[in-house]
Amino acid sequence: MPNHFHSILEIVQPPVGAPLVVAPNDVVAKNDTSPKNDTNQPPLGSGATTRVAPTTNPTKKTVGDMMGAFKSITTVEYIAGVKKFGWQPFNGKLWQRDYYEHIIRNERAYQTISNYIIDNPARWQADKFYGI
Repeated sequence: MPNHFHSILEIVQPPVGAPLVVAPNDVVAKNDTSPKNDTNQPPLGSGATTRVAPTTNPTKKTVGDMMGAFKSITTVEYIAGVKKFGWQPFNGKLWQRDYYEHIIRNERAYQTISNYIIDNPARWQADKFYGI
C-alpha cells in the first residue's frame, strides 16, 4: 500500500546469551583485528564481536521497543536513499506516532489476517487517502 503496510511479527524466544553477531565463530575470529584485553575480548566500543548482549534478560524487549527500532532503522535508510538515489523526500515524519497491534492466537486467526494482508493492495482505490 502506498500509505501504510501490514506485517506479522513472530516473536521467538532466543536462548539466553545469544550472540549479537550471527556468523560462524571462525569467520568472526579471522576477520576480527580489534585490540584484545586479558579476557581475549575486544574492549567495548571497538566494533562488532560475538560478545553477549549487555542485558540481564534479553527477552524483556517489548513490541514497542521493536517497532521503535524498526521505524528508526527504516527512516535512516530512507534518508540515505533520498540522498544517494534521489528517492522522493518526505516532510516531517516518515512514520506515524503509534501503531496497531493484534495478538494472533490460533491458526484460523493467522490465516484470516494473512489473507487480509495479501488482498489489501487490491482495495487501494477504495482507501480514503487514494488520490490525495
